[in-house]
Amino acid sequence: MLNTPQQGVQLKDESRGKLHEAWEDSFDSKEYRNEKFVMQKLQYIHANPCAGKWNLADDPSHYIHRSVFYYISGRVGVYAIKDCTN
Repeated sequence: MLNTPQQGVQLKDESRGKLHEAWEDSFDSKEYRNEKFVMQKLQYIHANPCAGKWNLADDPSHYIHRSVFYYISGRVGVYAIKDCTN
């Protein structure tokens, strides 16, 4: 199972001891310019596990590895959350 993430490691990173790569490189990075943009991205992040090929839960609030719980209830769930809206 670890072979796939291991294949994504660049040679320069491998030489520094990096073993796995979880994210694909992307050339479409965006600067967070305003609250509307941040909220749109946050909503995307919360909905993504329930959409398309992932389909990991029937509702974002039911997905265990989520920050949506914090934004709905104000309480920290499984993981500590740094609120990006403050």
